[in-house]
Amino acid sequence: MKKKPIRTCCYCRKKMIKDELNRFVWADGEIQIDVGQKMQGRGAYCCVRKECTEGFLRQKKWGRIFRL
Repeated sequence: MKKKPIRTCCYCRKKMIKDELNRFVWADGEIQIDVGQKMQGRGAYCCVRKECTEGFLRQKKWGRIFRL
């Protein structure tokens, strides 16, 4: 059995299986959700919980998160 990758939510810092998180990437000067989790570029993961997603999208630390 293959081990599933673990990622950390950028907002609440909980560790979860990668498939249980939304992936966001910085593309064309804005944040885009990566539904297939295959887009190029540095990705940031966030819980699917409404509180985490809203908080993640409100923050202003994009340079730090996406290493711009």
